[in-house]
Amino acid sequence: MKQLITAVIFIVAVFSFSAPKTEERYFKKVKLDKSIRIINFSGISYLDTVVNVGVSSLGIKNVNIVLLPMRSEDYFNPYLLGYIEYFDGLYVIRLNSTLDKSEKILVISHEVCHLAQSYYGRLILKKDFIIFDGVYYSYYLNYRDRPWEIESFSKQSIIEANIIKQLTH
Repeated sequence: MKQLITAVIFIVAVFSFSAPKTEERYFKKVKLDKSIRIINFSGISYLDTVVNVGVSSLGIKNVNIVLLPMRSEDYFNPYLLGYIEYFDGLYVIRLNSTLDKSEKILVISHEVCHLAQSYYGRLILKKDFIIFDGVYYSYYLNYRDRPWEIESFSKQSIIEANIIKQLTH
């Protein structure tokens, strides 16, 4: 009996993961840049397309990106909508999964700007300090006073508009 239950659980698991899923079509078909390698573990099926188009629009090539939901402890900060981390050649973008589609695209646009800052060597995060455009900053600097954040906020709407234009027109 135990073997039968195990077999049934296995079959249900296989079919639940391999069954064709009906999925809403979010955007028109676009040609993605294959040099931008994205693994999408966010649970948001269209997010890799949004990131690819955003990263590509900034002239970035040959990058590895992982998309993940924010950690459960991140949700204790109600102002945190997403963030990017860099680990030895790998960018990890974490996103608040409760956002609607337009909010997700805006937050991704902001984080893609940070990816570009890092990719081009302008933003370097160290254990005890941050370097932006050759200037050293403390992690204690107020979020809204950080020049890399000011730049990302000023550019995110342009990046967002570009992403939406490429995916919908």
